[in-house]
Amino acid sequence: MMNEKVTELKKLDLYPIPLEAAVEQVPDSIIIASTDGIIQYVNTSFERITGYLRSEVIGMNLSFILGRPHDEQLYKAIWKTIMRGEVWSGHIFNRKKDSTPYDEKITISPIRDDFGSITHFVAVKRDVTHEFRLEKQLRHAQKMEAIGTLAGGIAHDFNNILAAIIGYIELAQLDIKAHISVEEKLGKVLKASLRAKDLIKQILSFSRHTEFEMKPVQIGLISKEVLKLLRATLPATIEIRQNIESETASIMADPTQIHQLLMNLCMNAKHAMEASGGVLEIRIEKIKIDPESKSDYPELMPGHYLKLTVSDTGHGMDRETQERLFDPFFTTKEPAKGTGMGLAVVHGIVKRHKGAISVESRPGRGSSFSVVIPRTDIKVPRVIALSKSFPKGDEMILFVDDEESLVDLGKQFLERLGYQAVCLTNPIKALEVFSRQPDSFDLVITDMTMPKMTGISLARKILEIRPNLPIILTTGFSEQISIDNRVSEIGIKAQLMKPTGLKDLAAAIRKVLDQEGSWE
Repeated sequence: MMNEKVTELKKLDLYPIPLEAAVEQVPDSIIIASTDGIIQYVNTSFERITGYLRSEVIGMNLSFILGRPHDEQLYKAIWKTIMRGEVWSGHIFNRKKDSTPYDEKITISPIRDDFGSITHFVAVKRDVTHEFRLEKQLRHAQKMEAIGTLAGGIAHDFNNILAAIIGYIELAQLDIKAHISVEEKLGKVLKASLRAKDLIKQILSFSRHTEFEMKPVQIGLISKEVLKLLRATLPATIEIRQNIESETASIMADPTQIHQLLMNLCMNAKHAMEASGGVLEIRIEKIKIDPESKSDYPELMPGHYLKLTVSDTGHGMDRETQERLFDPFFTTKEPAKGTGMGLAVVHGIVKRHKGAISVESRPGRGSSFSVVIPRTDIKVPRVIALSKSFPKGDEMILFVDDEESLVDLGKQFLERLGYQAVCLTNPIKALEVFSRQPDSFDLVITDMTMPKMTGISLARKILEIRPNLPIILTTGFSEQISIDNRVSEIGIKAQLMKPTGLKDLAAAIRKVLDQEGSWE
């Protein structure tokens, strides 16, 4: 049989083909390393894509292809996998020789001899920067579509909140004239305002265009946030049920993407029940995949997982529809009701988190989407509760914000906490005041977005005059801070999201000045 194959190759003038000549034509980077991780060969595409010459990398450790030094834990995980004789595949962010950033997909496989022993490892690296950018654009566009769908419910919630704030303030004004205590009514105004703050926080978290950020996430808490956003949007004919086995169970995930995954699945369930109503249920449970049960999830490794199920009692789907569910732009909705990107985005998020997704549905019997993601034992950082008494001090603080009402409020806040405060609306004037007596100030609090000079520019100029002076940056839009990842590098010690209450401000000031404590 072998001789027949060789004969056929000779007829085609394809035998023998030099292996190295073939590998040199492959558009992906190919690296071959010894069992001790030393690079022995790279192809021409590696040189073209990374900018490194062969002479520069041959003899280097395999960890070199992963780029940044802080990927040490990733390298150990990869090495553990391939030494077991398994294939490792994943996506990483890397830099070329000239420091140009790029995204790449890497697959590392063991090479075995005729006796089954591992002799080398081969790594195939593909530059997926363009594809990854398009994927991010798709996810962000779908987020905006979901926000548009939720707009009516969000407006409903905000109108209710504003109605409470305006109503209780008007009642308080009447009570003041009649010399009646207004403490209870002001408490209700504060409660309603905090609801508005929480709603804005959820919307910004969901809609912002951020990089992929993996950290321990309690998926049960995210599901509750999603249902808060959805509740006002769902018609009264749809009942919401939650069945969360362990609210504190965690997965390693990007919280914004898990938020989006849940939102998309719930919106899909809503559309399925709009006509006749029904029940939307979110169920979260711990499961274990072992070799015996692995047939249910053939693409997953044995281990401990969290299973998230979003079910509806809507119109259901036939088999043909189910087979196309995760195709981009496939939709059964009317043209004005969606682009069909939602479930395609869900599928991408699940795969990115090394999970699996399945669907069970029958026409007229509803649908059930199940997402399985590896569980983690890494604990979610605990937020230390603040005491009811606000921490105080007597230091000198420079407070800068272009909004006059916020400057007035900041001055009253700071003085009630015991601080001496110079509060200004003009950042250029603030810099002049600081320049005259730089050693008089113990802390600067500045807004991010101001005319004539941004908060970051002001911070830089202040730190040029007096390095290491503590600075707190405030903003009403989280994207402004996340875009400039140099914030911490230039010396800004803390960042606060507006609206900032007295409790948060007091805690942040003391944390920065004392370098201890915790705040949200």
